[in-house]
Amino acid sequence: MIKKRITAVLVVVLLAVAGTVVLMYTVPEGPIHSTPDAGIARSHPPAATTAPSKENVNWALKEEIDHLRHVIENDTGNSAIAFEVARLLQDSHNTRDAVQYYARGLMSDPKHSDARIDYSLCLYEAGQEAEALRQCMIVLQSDSTHAEALFNLDAIYANEAIRDSAKAYWTKLVAKHPTHRLATKARENLRMLAGKSTSL
Repeated sequence: MIKKRITAVLVVVLLAVAGTVVLMYTVPEGPIHSTPDAGIARSHPPAATTAPSKENVNWALKEEIDHLRHVIENDTGNSAIAFEVARLLQDSHNTRDAVQYYARGLMSDPKHSDARIDYSLCLYEAGQEAEALRQCMIVLQSDSTHAEALFNLDAIYANEAIRDSAKAYWTKLVAKHPTHRLATKARENLRMLAGKSTSL
């Protein structure tokens, strides 16, 4: 596991695309973190309403999760259901269980990049930083310019106090996707890493 060496002086919420999942980037001192068929990132898009807070996960959501868990036990190879269970668990702040269902779905559908991005985020939130990085790298092996993978990879690197890697991937994101909404966030983060206020 990557050793954390972060002293917080400022916290910025970095949206990992869809507006519902976030990576927390902490500016340090000294050297320095859907549906499955929708095809866009948190990868998955936000639900019709905002995901509930950890304190307000309601019975209806829990009931839906329990129902889908029962369904998938009788259809073990159904990656779409596995990803949906994982997504609902992630929305209900149960990232440890979400990890299991993302992994299960990816066994049947290993090329589902969006699910893999969400999987990496859950891994990171569960304290499995090295594996979270590895999952982002897998996405980049099939698409070296995948915007969400580049962004989340650098957010992890920055939070884990690996300054040079964060610079490299955010810089690539800006170069390859200059008009992408994540490019704006990447530029802001690069300025913070450099301690500058000028435009990139």
